[in-house]
Amino acid sequence: MFRNYLTIALRNLSKHTGYSLINILGLAVGMMCFILISLFVRIELSYDRFHEKADRIFRVVKEDPGNFYLGNNHYAVTPIPLAPALAAEFPAIEIVTRIDNVTELISKDDLKVYEDGMWGDEHFFDVFSYQLVSGDPRTALKEPNTIVLSRSMAARFFGDSDPMGQTLLFRNEKTLRVTGLLEDPPENAHFTFNYLVSFPTSENFVRNQDIWDSNSWYTYFVLRAGHSIEEVESGLPAFTKTHLADSFTRRPERMSRFYVQPLTDIHLFSHINFDLDRSGDIKYVYMFSCVALVILLIACINYMNLATARSAARFREVGVRKVVGAVRGQLMVQFIGESVVLSLIAVALASILVALLLPTFNTLVERAISLDFSKDGLLMIGLVCVGVGVGVVSGSYPAVILSGARPAVIIRQSNRSGSRKAWLRNTLVVGQFAATIMLIAGTLVIDGQLDYMRTTDIGVDRDHVVVIDVEDAETRKQYESIRGEFMSHRNIIMTTTSSSMPTRISSQTALSDWDGRSDDTRVPIYTASVNYDYVEMFGLDVVEGRGFSREFPSDSKGALMLNETAVEQIGWESAVGKTIKFWGSENDRGTVVGVLKDYHMHSFHQEIEPLMLYMRPDRFSRILVKIEPHDIPETIAFMEEKMKGFSPDYPFTYEFLDDAFNRMYKTEQTLSRVFTYFTGIGLVIACLGLFGLAAFMAEQRTREIGVRKVLGASLSNIMWIMSRDFAYLIIIAFAIAVPVSFYAMEQWLDAFAYRIELGAGIFLLSGFGAFLIAWCTVSWQSLRAARANPAESLQYE
Repeated sequence: MFRNYLTIALRNLSKHTGYSLINILGLAVGMMCFILISLFVRIELSYDRFHEKADRIFRVVKEDPGNFYLGNNHYAVTPIPLAPALAAEFPAIEIVTRIDNVTELISKDDLKVYEDGMWGDEHFFDVFSYQLVSGDPRTALKEPNTIVLSRSMAARFFGDSDPMGQTLLFRNEKTLRVTGLLEDPPENAHFTFNYLVSFPTSENFVRNQDIWDSNSWYTYFVLRAGHSIEEVESGLPAFTKTHLADSFTRRPERMSRFYVQPLTDIHLFSHINFDLDRSGDIKYVYMFSCVALVILLIACINYMNLATARSAARFREVGVRKVVGAVRGQLMVQFIGESVVLSLIAVALASILVALLLPTFNTLVERAISLDFSKDGLLMIGLVCVGVGVGVVSGSYPAVILSGARPAVIIRQSNRSGSRKAWLRNTLVVGQFAATIMLIAGTLVIDGQLDYMRTTDIGVDRDHVVVIDVEDAETRKQYESIRGEFMSHRNIIMTTTSSSMPTRISSQTALSDWDGRSDDTRVPIYTASVNYDYVEMFGLDVVEGRGFSREFPSDSKGALMLNETAVEQIGWESAVGKTIKFWGSENDRGTVVGVLKDYHMHSFHQEIEPLMLYMRPDRFSRILVKIEPHDIPETIAFMEEKMKGFSPDYPFTYEFLDDAFNRMYKTEQTLSRVFTYFTGIGLVIACLGLFGLAAFMAEQRTREIGVRKVLGASLSNIMWIMSRDFAYLIIIAFAIAVPVSFYAMEQWLDAFAYRIELGAGIFLLSGFGAFLIAWCTVSWQSLRAARANPAESLQYE
């Protein structure tokens, strides 16, 4: 029986090749999109789950009331003494560890590598399940001046020889002994590293072991088996008060609040300051999942539309089968089986397309997603289940309708098209194009917001500015010599230095002492140490006073510049000549020499906040160079050569300020590309189905078209009659899609402090685009039918 059903299914596919190809291709492309995004979602949900105790590992983070930084008052960093205090006072906690990130110069003989690593304490391997190939996990990070290397890092320094017991030079000052070798850490972790240095190696760690006011470390613990995390959470308020009350005696309302995060939630649900690595966002996982489901739904709708439309052509076959004894269940199995066969063929084709497009998709989403059916049996089973599920769902309605008709009615109606099916086809077309219009609208809104952020004048001239990282303290002392060398090049316009990029100023303090302060008001303010020519290089507008100038020697000893928002919050009518104490010492009291017009020093997600620039020629981590836009590679090579002369041990690393600015919106750019590509695919799938459906409907109305032409109907009359029903359906789809997409995009735009407004134009353009594409698709079939010879048309039926 099964072989008979399979034979009939394949015979029907080959008999109607055009419709079969449309169905298979539409389903395959839809499934391809679904599989690609499902692979992305799977890896996003897998972060940190490879740890043996992942379900019992938690991170301690804190909330600082009133201490907002980059629009957020939640922080991933905690004090060093937090870990031993937690271990001592909470019986439900099994073990606690501390880590911190470090990027430093590591060298051996002539090989010098500037790499990302981590500080780790002796309990690191008790908490995290990183595979240690050599070394004792209990002691590898216990002693000072010890280091654990990943396989790839060890291979760079020692080749195939055993690294254990060997030594490396750290920061050009400390000799570290290799005490462990571990497998390269998986990429699906919320922090990555190439080496681990023991915490006792750090003077900062030793110096702050008992300091609760210093927050620079990350604290993780393992909950004991059989205990509840509520046991820890309920005790944290009293614990916090015990250890932090002395630090907040003057302002108890600002006392920090410790709370815990499950390890497996950090990647997608933790959007807090000073996180260890670039995190994901569950909102985008949901959005990508919705796109995948919408496209798969569009593909399934195509199949159902064509299947229900063509079901009338098989009435005679069903009638004959029922007359000779076939029961309804057998017929349903037959038709659903045909649908499943077609769906599985589409799965096979989709898998081939996924394998071909996966490298491009990985580049798009910046993930290392792999596809290996031989090693991933669950994926293979999942794909087969998807294929069977799509086949059953897509073929169920035609199977129910065809198998339920009475033999006498079937034989009498033969090839007449049942009007009862039209409502379903129309509903499916409406749903299909409503989803397509929503995708188009989403793409236009996201692209519009990105274009707004790219083209809006942020108040900073960021064109052709090269940002050179400076990590060597000795290099900082030689800036004036470096500047002299740079300025000798014909393509270098000017140079300056800063502790931050002008488009991402990250340092913050709180002003509590200034001229005219009459109460205990504090003004949180972002700060950056800068040098001469900073204001001029970036074209910052000075609205009062002047910029920093070499003509005023006193500028190098404490000159300040504020932005308009800072002056307003301090409460001054005129700021020039006023003084501010901006750090702890009286030596850090500066005089305001100018006021800057507000400019965007952060992303458009945040409001413009108070800013203070202060002259400190010796405090910088970046050299900023304005260059001419021609012969850029030669200019970069010149700067690299000169920097190597001043800092031979450190690599020459640079980027363009414009690239750094655009990187702030990398998530939005990825979202835009995903929406653009998959919206295009969704449109293609929708049009494939509409093309097949229009072709079938034209075939069904061949005789009517012939009669109308004989009676004098023009070409345009025929085309309008054939297309108007579809036009009405697109209009209904537009009416459904607009409020849904408007609400969804408003929610997305609410994350931006500066954003575009959603006008009617975006949605009208989305609807018109979908309408135009659908009209062209249907009109092609209408034109073919309208141009047919009436004499031949009237021979049908």
